[in-house]
Amino acid sequence: MAQTVKLRRSATQGAVPTTAQLSLGEIAINTYDGKVYFKQDNGTESVLTLRQINSTSDVSEGSNLYYTDARARAAVGAVTKDMTGFADRTASSLSFNSGTRLLVLTPTNNITLYYQGTSYIFSTPKSVTITDTSGGRYIKFDPSTQSLVEMGIGAYPDFKTDLLVAYVYWDSPNATAIIFGDERHGSDRDTQWHLSKHLEQGAVWRSGGALSYTLNSESTISVGVASPVVVADEDLVHTITHATTPSNPYEQILETSANLPVIYLSGTSYIQTAPSTTPWVRATTAYYNQVSGGSGSLVAAANNAYITYWMVATNDSVYPIKLIMGRYAHNQLVDAEAETFEGYGLPVPELAPMYKIILQTNSNYTNKVILVEVNSLLNPQTTISGSFSASNHDSLAGRASLDQHPISAISGLQDALNAKLTTTNLLTSITAIDGPTSGIDADLLDGQHGSYYTNYNNLSNTPTALSDFSNDLWEVTSTVPTDGTGKPAGYVWYII
Repeated sequence: MAQTVKLRRSATQGAVPTTAQLSLGEIAINTYDGKVYFKQDNGTESVLTLRQINSTSDVSEGSNLYYTDARARAAVGAVTKDMTGFADRTASSLSFNSGTRLLVLTPTNNITLYYQGTSYIFSTPKSVTITDTSGGRYIKFDPSTQSLVEMGIGAYPDFKTDLLVAYVYWDSPNATAIIFGDERHGSDRDTQWHLSKHLEQGAVWRSGGALSYTLNSESTISVGVASPVVVADEDLVHTITHATTPSNPYEQILETSANLPVIYLSGTSYIQTAPSTTPWVRATTAYYNQVSGGSGSLVAAANNAYITYWMVATNDSVYPIKLIMGRYAHNQLVDAEAETFEGYGLPVPELAPMYKIILQTNSNYTNKVILVEVNSLLNPQTTISGSFSASNHDSLAGRASLDQHPISAISGLQDALNAKLTTTNLLTSITAIDGPTSGIDADLLDGQHGSYYTNYNNLSNTPTALSDFSNDLWEVTSTVPTDGTGKPAGYVWYII
């Protein structure tokens, strides 16, 4: 008759045999847990467990962690500093209230943020109230507290360690945000690439934004900006669209007569004017932003002076297209054309230069200014440079076209030419090449040397030779007057 062999066993949940209960080679079974035990002796006795692994919860981790997706991301992120940012930027929205200075990040449903590979998922809004001090600051997500925090004013972010959310430049005296910029970069980007792009390239004007305007008109001083304007801030792409009544981020009145604010330095803080369709700041005449010792002020330009305004596209979600007031007044157009945008130290960390607009000021003009010249600073898809100019002249388009390099546009050329073309210089130059073979011999007249004209036979249109007057003179002097006057009758007396 067949016999059933039963091993040492237990039906109690969690029961584990001890080393004293098992002999070497003996097997024990927990029929409730579905585990098999045996004793190991490698100098130290222990009981090992065997069972089918159905999930990570079935594994005792010990000192050598098994790798899940989350642990793999965190391990790689700790080394590369990558995988930091928003998994899906569209899964959230940003808002800022100037009245309360409250910035809020609101999830649409759930939002996932990654910090160096570790995910943070939440469904309720997170907010921070910025300090009431003029200046720029970044807002970041702090993974240790899982909250939004304000970085110090002027603090520069570390793109490899900071999980950025927004940027705000706060104008405290006027209680308004000059810039409320979106910094919700994607978690799939390379953070070192982001840092390099930020430092070396900045924002890029990708497309749109053709400018319409009227030159030398006292009545028409507005400009129109073709919509949409596409601007890229590294991996963030902002599409700026025209709206007659803007209500969403990156909407602005642009077409026909653009509604534009102007930024200028007042003291040591930046001010932004209320947007206007005739934005050039003016009173008796137009102003320029004079800066001395790092402190700015508005100064009225003299009549017939030339001043500049710079149009830029930014990541500001309220008024992304702005004007920046120039800092000089010029007596000549050529000097205004030579002005560059270097060293402005603006409160805008992400901007793409678009146009340089030159105005002429006069208190007698209907609007105190006329537009006299508009120049593209950079074409779409072109990167930023310190002075908003091409680094290589050969890369400029249309440089061979007529009137692309008028003499007035080349500093000092007219004065240099005038200095060369003096009477003394011309005489010296002509004398230096004078001679019979030069073709401009100064000793020749109609091809003949001066000695040719001393010969009477070479002269033309000479008078007929005079006849001999000897007989006539004899008769005059020998005839006796008959009329009592002492003169011969019928003769004219000559004194010879």
